[in-house]
Amino acid sequence: MSSDVELGRLAAEIEAAGSEQRRYRAMDWFRPYPKQAQFYATGQRFRERGLFAGNQLGKSESAAYELACHLTGIYSPDWPGRKWDRPVRCWAVGENLKMVRDIAQRKLCGEPGNVEAFGSGMIPKAAFVGDPVLARGEANAYDTIQVRHKSGGVSILKFKTYQAGQQALQGETLDCVWLDEEPSDYSVYTECLTRISATGGMLLITFTPLKGMSEISARYRNEFSPDRTYVQFGIADIPADGHIKPEDRAMIVDGYPAHERDARSKGEPMLGSGKIYQTPESLIIEDVNPLEFPTYWRWGAGMDIGIDHPWGYAILCHDIDQDVLHIVAELRVSDQTPGQHFALIRALEMRLFGRHMNFPMAWPADAGTRDKGSGEPVKNLYRQYGLRMMSESATHANLKGAAANSLEGGVQEIDLREKNGKLKVSRSCICYLEERRLYHRKDGEIVRLRDDVLAAARYGIMMRRFFKPFSECDSWVTGAAWPSGGGARRGGSSELARGVDFDVFTGS
Repeated sequence: MSSDVELGRLAAEIEAAGSEQRRYRAMDWFRPYPKQAQFYATGQRFRERGLFAGNQLGKSESAAYELACHLTGIYSPDWPGRKWDRPVRCWAVGENLKMVRDIAQRKLCGEPGNVEAFGSGMIPKAAFVGDPVLARGEANAYDTIQVRHKSGGVSILKFKTYQAGQQALQGETLDCVWLDEEPSDYSVYTECLTRISATGGMLLITFTPLKGMSEISARYRNEFSPDRTYVQFGIADIPADGHIKPEDRAMIVDGYPAHERDARSKGEPMLGSGKIYQTPESLIIEDVNPLEFPTYWRWGAGMDIGIDHPWGYAILCHDIDQDVLHIVAELRVSDQTPGQHFALIRALEMRLFGRHMNFPMAWPADAGTRDKGSGEPVKNLYRQYGLRMMSESATHANLKGAAANSLEGGVQEIDLREKNGKLKVSRSCICYLEERRLYHRKDGEIVRLRDDVLAAARYGIMMRRFFKPFSECDSWVTGAAWPSGGGARRGGSSELARGVDFDVFTGS
C-alpha cells in the first residue's frame, strides 16, 4: 500500500514539474506553422522583414518567439533563421503603451499584473535577470527587461511606442527592432530602421494591413530592395490541425465587413469599399504557352513609359475567334533608360519565343512629349532602338475628344471582359496581378498609383485593332516594307503610308 502511495506521489510530482515547465518555458512548446517558419528563414538574408497577416492568426506570436530566441540565444535544432551568439539589444514597439503592454509585453513576459503569470510568455522565467523596470503612465507596463543570454551575458529589451514620436526613438544602437502593427507616421519606421544601421541588425514588422496601400505596405510590396522582403500569412495557411479549425474559417471570414475581408483573413492591404476589379483571380488566371496559340491570332504590346514611376510593359495576344484577350508576359522596372528597357524586352522575347519579335507597341499620350535630355519625343527614343511604336498614342476605337483616351472607359472594358471570361492573365504576370488586387477608388475617383503594368496592358487592349498575326510580327524588319502579301490594297497599292506602323486604310 505504501508503495502505491509513493508511486502516486511521484507521478503527481512529475506531472506538476511538466506543467511548470510548460508554463514557464513556453518557447520550448511553440511549433511554428509553415508560413511562420518561412518568415524566420528570411532572417538569413534580409535586414527588413514584413509579415503581412490576417487577424488572430499568430503574427505577434511569430515575432515574440523570434525575439525570445535572440534575447536568450536559445534556438531550436531546426531554426531556419539568423542566430546571435552574443547578447543583443532590442526594442519592441507598438502604437501606445497600453497596446504594447497587452500585446508585445504579454506575449514575451506573461499576463500583465498577474504575479504568478510572470515568465509564462515566450521568454523563459529562469532567463529573466532582476525585476523589470516599470514604465510611467500605464499600470503594469514595462520599460526595460534584462534577459540572460546563453553565452553568459545579458540581453536588453526596451518597450517603446509610436505615440512618443520620432524624437523619442533616436539615439540608441540596436541589433533587432520588432514593430507590432504599422505606425501612421512613416518617419517612425525610418527612425527605427536607423537604429540597426550600424550593427548589421534587423527590423521585423508584423501587421494586418488595414491602412491600405500605405507607405510601409508599398515599401515592401512595390519597391524592390535586396535587403527587404515580406511574407503573407492568411487564414488558409493555417494547417488543418492548427488553432483555427477548417470548418470554422468560412464563418470567421464572413463575419468581417466585405471590404475588410482580404485584409483581415489574407493579409492583403485593405482598399476600403472601392476595390475596382472584383472578379475572383481563379477565373482569370491561366497557364500559358504562347507558342501553342494559333498563328493567326493577333499580337501586340503596351508600354507605360514611367517618367516619375516604374516603367511597365505587357505582351498581349487577341483570340479573334472568341474575342478573348490574353495578357501573356510583363516587365516592370525603375530607374532605367530606354536602351535598358529595350534589352529587357529582347531578353523576354527570347525566353518566350526563342527569337526576337516586333510586336506593334501601344503607348500613352505623355510618351509623345519631348525628353528633357535629348529633346526628342520619348516614343522616338524607343523607336530608334528598333521597337515598333504605333504612330499614335493609345485611344479607344471610334471615340473622339476626351472619351478617346478615357481611363474610366478602359477600366470598365477590362472589368466587363473579366466578368464575361473575355480576359485572361498568365500566372507568371505577378506584377499585373498584384497591381490589380490593389487597384481602387477613393472618394469615387480611381487612385492612379502603382498601376504600371496595369496601364501598359490597358493601352495594349485599347489599341488591339492594330495588333498583327504572329507571322507578321516575327518577320518584321524595322524600316522595311511589310512582307510579301502583307498590308491592304487601295487603288492597287500595297505600300504603307510613310512613317506609319499600321495600315491607315484598314486600321489594322
